[in-house]
Amino acid sequence: MRKLLLSSIGILISSTIAFAQPANDDCATSQVITPDSSCVSGATTDGFTDAADNLTDLWGCQGGPGGPGATHPDVWYEFVATGSSFITTATEGLGWAGDMEVILAEPGPLGCLDLFTIIASSCGASPQQITFNGLIPGNTYYIIVANPSNGTTGAFDLCTETWIPPMSCTDNDDCNSPDVLTLNPSGSPGAQLCISDCNTGATPGPDFAGANCYDFPNATVWYEFTTDAGAATLDIDLNSLDMSDPEFTLFTTADCNNFTIIECVEGTGGNANSNGISVAFSTTYILAISDASGDEGTFT
Repeated sequence: MRKLLLSSIGILISSTIAFAQPANDDCATSQVITPDSSCVSGATTDGFTDAADNLTDLWGCQGGPGGPGATHPDVWYEFVATGSSFITTATEGLGWAGDMEVILAEPGPLGCLDLFTIIASSCGASPQQITFNGLIPGNTYYIIVANPSNGTTGAFDLCTETWIPPMSCTDNDDCNSPDVLTLNPSGSPGAQLCISDCNTGATPGPDFAGANCYDFPNATVWYEFTTDAGAATLDIDLNSLDMSDPEFTLFTTADCNNFTIIECVEGTGGNANSNGISVAFSTTYILAISDASGDEGTFT
């Protein structure tokens, strides 16, 4: 009997995956965004370092050349200011490890070929936010997002808005005539709603018996909104360069005399925020904003 011996040859195929640099890894290829409070998603994966991007001697809040920010990857965004006031928020996403750095910069007359002036910067744990009053409407500015942990890369979301501060601060200083806000649908991409206003010259709000977080003995303005059928929680982030101790309270009320307090926050350093506030669906809420130390001015 003849025996047939079958032998086989195995083929080993190996592959190497290389991550491409993001398209907006320098000024010349910056991603154009519209500063209307909408959000974009990005990543610093293999982005160039600041030294290659004309920030040669300007490292935001990470120190000078050779300092802790000298080799971190970054990505660039470009926008045309629609008003003098500005706010942007960067929030870490999948793969991000460590702190975040956000820079607001203005180029010289030669644009990307010139050196930049850093107008404002912010570093630290996510999220990082910059607010600034003093942009020139119509001028082009750049936002740089970086990870100061050298070589560490990751994804993030960036939300940006510019606006012209309101002329009047007293049109909504009565609980009975609040500014009515229309929230974006809950759960939708970019669901956050940004507003800008002021409390300069506004009348005081209610001052309840006793010393309470929800007392408003100083200039106070009011807002009203109704949640949709899918709402479960609400985040509120109040920021001001003029108010040292901004405060807000979320109420329900049927007559602006009897109030149910849902959430109250007294902030410091120009910021007051609360995340994950439980709310009911299809319910109308009243939001009061003031400053615990009596400051007056603009806020977002």
